[in-house]
Amino acid sequence: MGHSKPSDRKRRHSALECKSTSFGLRSLDVPSSERRKEIKRRRHRRKKVAQFAKKLEKATVSERVAMADKLRSLTPGSDVIIEAWELEKR
Repeated sequence: MGHSKPSDRKRRHSALECKSTSFGLRSLDVPSSERRKEIKRRRHRRKKVAQFAKKLEKATVSERVAMADKLRSLTPGSDVIIEAWELEKR
């Protein structure tokens, strides 16, 4: 039984990891489920809305208009947020 080089072992191990379907490793062959994608989108939206909320106090009128535009492109419920935060109030 011959010994393989450490670099060969690493390469073989990483190739096995990619195809593993255990819970700790993500497989490259299987796309993520639609539920996971939607959860990721929701978390991203929540994070961005929180960033806008922080900037809201110091925002000028033009910055508020820009925020409203970005919120419209970010989330389907933007009208409710824009009204609550009074972004288009002049």
